[in-house]
Amino acid sequence: MNSSTMAPVDATSLHSFPLREPFDGWAQWYDLIYQQLGRDPVDEIAALARMWQSDGHSRETRRIVDVGCGTGRHCEPLRAFGSVTGIDSRASMLNVARGVHPQSEWIHTSLEQYAADIEQAPQERFDVVVALFGVVGYSPSIDDAELFVHQCAALARRGGCVIIEVEFTSESIQPPVTKTIELWRDGAHGSRLGLRRTSNATIAHGHILSTTFDFEPIGWGTPWHEVHNQLILPMSTWRAMGQRAAAHSSVQLAVHFPALRA
Repeated sequence: MNSSTMAPVDATSLHSFPLREPFDGWAQWYDLIYQQLGRDPVDEIAALARMWQSDGHSRETRRIVDVGCGTGRHCEPLRAFGSVTGIDSRASMLNVARGVHPQSEWIHTSLEQYAADIEQAPQERFDVVVALFGVVGYSPSIDDAELFVHQCAALARRGGCVIIEVEFTSESIQPPVTKTIELWRDGAHGSRLGLRRTSNATIAHGHILSTTFDFEPIGWGTPWHEVHNQLILPMSTWRAMGQRAAAHSSVQLAVHFPALRA
């Protein structure tokens, strides 16, 4: 089916769709959305790999954990550098990951619980810890974001490498944004995705960015929408969090900011 034959949808008009929890409805579409945003996991991991390639480990001995791994999109290229464990609190996302990337280990848990488990078994700490695609931004407050960074650092062995990707910063984000894209899976199942992004709350030293995703299946299923709230802080604040966590856990911690995507 040719998506160019479908009439465009005004993303601002889809207010009556049922609300779902973030990520519950779109697990099967996540990788396609990722591609539409111009993300290439192979290139991204290749660029990050230089941060750990001189750690003295080989592919056979290096242990890597992907925090908030989602559908496992980064885990496959990570496997070129070591054994990979993915953790995520959303079962729907992990179900996709298990089907597409059975070679990796997938654990349905929260970062808080996993860090507590690792604390009881320090021999299980990792050589490389990554938290990519702005997962830290889903922290509901600055204190929670700081805790997230410290818990990521706690998963790494002494001297290990921790990389936390910040998707948006106060300096980069330019709300509001409204756009519509069409996604097609298996050449038959399509969905229109309307995106509405606004900065709807100001907090001390930052703000909360609210993004509404409207999903309208084309010829199948029932429409729904999800609202994602992300913490937006100055880059200096994110980096300061990383420096404190690195000093506390004796790890190499980098707060990574990719090219701007509005």
